[in-house]
Amino acid sequence: MRVLVTGAAGFIGMHCAERLLARGDEVTGADNFSPLLRFFKFYVLRLGFLDGVPGLVHISIGCMNSFMKYAKLAELRRADGEEMRRGL
Repeated sequence: MRVLVTGAAGFIGMHCAERLLARGDEVTGADNFSPLLRFFKFYVLRLGFLDGVPGLVHISIGCMNSFMKYAKLAELRRADGEEMRRGL
């Protein structure tokens, strides 16, 4: 079966995708990793700037987390591509 998992970079989405893959399904994962979009959404649109410095610290940590997820996924994708080229 072909399955689309939204939020695949998060804890629940990642584990769902892993179980589906183990079951033999064809899985496509989707998530939004853009730290700038996250910053704009939470700090500007949701008025996080009204919280002052604590609000800025909170969103900065969230954006860093988003960036680190994106970097880890890129690293895993590159490693999978190298394994495919080597025939593993």
